[in-house]
Amino acid sequence: MLFDWFRQSPARRDAITADARALIEEHGEDALHEARYLATREYEGGPLGDRPRGHWGEVRDEVRRLTTRP
Repeated sequence: MLFDWFRQSPARRDAITADARALIEEHGEDALHEARYLATREYEGGPLGDRPRGHWGEVRDEVRRLTTRP
């Protein structure tokens, strides 16, 4: 399946990181909340935009990783 390749590709990882950084830039401290909202919308209604299913859940995880302090 086409998405199996995308799931494991560097392009997929780059898209996740780029979307996570864009949310952080645009929403600041509320980026994780926005990422959770997008992931929930995707889960309830299917893919958002041109991103494959599951993308926004992974973006949420990346935002959490980038913004959580040790």
